[in-house]
Amino acid sequence: QEKEPQFPDQQAIDGFIDSFSDEELQKQAEKLLKPILKIIDKCKSYEEIYEKLSEQGLNTTQIETILQKIFFISEVWGRLSADE
Repeated sequence: QEKEPQFPDQQAIDGFIDSFSDEELQKQAEKLLKPILKIIDKCKSYEEIYEKLSEQGLNTTQIETILQKIFFISEVWGRLSADE
């Protein structure tokens, strides 16, 4: 049986995630997403979702920027780890 290669950075991330129970993660996700999902469920189009979220003070541009940074960092980290 082949052993998967060990990467300390990935092990640290996995260990952090594994330190939470499924119930804890579910509870936190529900707390954060419940108000947003309520709004989305009531809307009939993407435009309406954007409008309603904006009315609630949720700026999708900020969310998109944060996600872009996360994806960029993840990609760079992955490339650096692969080169080692």
